[in-house]
Amino acid sequence: MPKVPKKTVTILFIAMLTGLLLYNFAPPEITPGTYTVDLQITSSGISFEQPFNVTFVESGETSTSTIMINGTETNVTIVFTDRLAIAPDNELIIKITAEGAPLNAEEIRGYFHGTNDDVSLRPTFQKGQKFTIAYQPLVKSRGAALLLGTVAVLWFTEGISLVATSIMIPILIVLLAIQGPRTALAPFFDPVVALILGGFLIGRA
Repeated sequence: MPKVPKKTVTILFIAMLTGLLLYNFAPPEITPGTYTVDLQITSSGISFEQPFNVTFVESGETSTSTIMINGTETNVTIVFTDRLAIAPDNELIIKITAEGAPLNAEEIRGYFHGTNDDVSLRPTFQKGQKFTIAYQPLVKSRGAALLLGTVAVLWFTEGISLVATSIMIPILIVLLAIQGPRTALAPFFDPVVALILGGFLIGRA
């Protein structure tokens, strides 16, 4: 059995230590439960503060609720996500449609009361008098930080070959439950990658 060089062992230890440190200091990820979002609109035509609940679940379909608020000169219709599955691509969406006296994006503000800290929410998109607030909660943030720290050290130091480090990434993604095997391995079977690999194989032949 070939002996592993001490340098490689040291680098692997440093990589794992770095990953564990980032894991402990990473911001907390969202967990299943019910959270509160406070939505505030303050303008000359309407002024209100409306809290509503959002339930995060491990899996399932997304659902929305609709409320209507009438002001002195402005009426708004709010469509918000009230049930959301925890996934990297699932965003908390709040859509606000105003009628009457116009609103400005600066007059709309929200606060998401998360696991530890409150997150300020502002409109991310506007089309006329339609405003959209999109917020992506942190998902598997600790596992992602561990993966980033470990891989960064291995890449910069080349403690093991770059090919081995690259192949290790989807394995760690699956082991850390960041994504499933199909999603984690999908980039390796992208049509462009397959085309390049086929060219290499033809050239090698």
